[in-house]
Amino acid sequence: MKRGKRKILVAYNAPRSSRIRDDAVAEESVVESAEDIAKELRKRRWNAKTMPVSSPIGKTIETVSDERPDAIFNLCEGFDGDPGMEMNMAALWELLGVPSTGCNARTLALAQDKSKAKTLAAGAGIRTPDHELIHAPGEKTSLAFPLVVKPPMEDGSIGVTLKSFARNRGGLDSAVSEAISRYGAPAMAEEYIDGREFNVAAFGSGKIVVLPPAETEFRNFPKSVPKITTYEAKWNSGSESYRRTESVCPARIPQKLADELKRITLKLYEIFEADSYARADFRMDAHGRIFFLEFNPNPDISPSSGFRKALLAARIPFGVFAEELVKTAERRRRNRK
Repeated sequence: MKRGKRKILVAYNAPRSSRIRDDAVAEESVVESAEDIAKELRKRRWNAKTMPVSSPIGKTIETVSDERPDAIFNLCEGFDGDPGMEMNMAALWELLGVPSTGCNARTLALAQDKSKAKTLAAGAGIRTPDHELIHAPGEKTSLAFPLVVKPPMEDGSIGVTLKSFARNRGGLDSAVSEAISRYGAPAMAEEYIDGREFNVAAFGSGKIVVLPPAETEFRNFPKSVPKITTYEAKWNSGSESYRRTESVCPARIPQKLADELKRITLKLYEIFEADSYARADFRMDAHGRIFFLEFNPNPDISPSSGFRKALLAARIPFGVFAEELVKTAERRRRNRK
């Protein structure tokens, strides 16, 4: 079959309202990303179509069967508003026998639960903030204040607000109550690392390309406001938090620190068995100690994303990156056969 006639479906979650998840902007970002990726792949002589995914899942299966694509560009971050189903979508493409981009279902499962991910990383010798799962307000904790409270199964800073920052017992109970009432028990509390925040993106399988580290700079924050990346700071472009929080790539840091961040990212890529693309988030305290926060397989790659900034800093055209993900998916499928 000629290259110009190869077909690819760009799969993404059809935006939907949810009783508990206020992430409309994040979902719109996925739609924007799907359309942009399809456009880039068409430039590279692919027959690319977008495919919104929603229930009933049989409709999606029928579409794949009818279209018979050579590959699927997987942007599904869950199913029908449930982020816990992200791994299921990756497994579905595998069951259908179609090469698909993004990390495998096992990697998505390992990284999905923030608490378990931290435990896994710590077991491999990577420093991470002390954390605990809290099942109800008032539950005892051995953690030292201040703390940051998060829903352990969400990503994209969903569920993280300024109220998630707990300076004392009362603040902790309030943050835990809010998190549990909205996202269900348990909530995860972790010790706040007061310092600089970095993230490092990487892609590939076998030969891994680690992109230049980026820093999240918190500019002109009042002393009373915690320097954390909230949902508002990440997605609400009209907010004060968004204007004062900027991702700078490449980070203005010494080469030695950049090399150390890249080294840890490669180690995490191995620990979580990543085989497509991912991003690792870190904090560094006043003593220069690096703490692992989260490992994010299949992170946001929309036009305004930090991943795009990192590609730009590395002088890698997005179209080249997107097609490389497809090639990686095809190699993975051949190896399974």
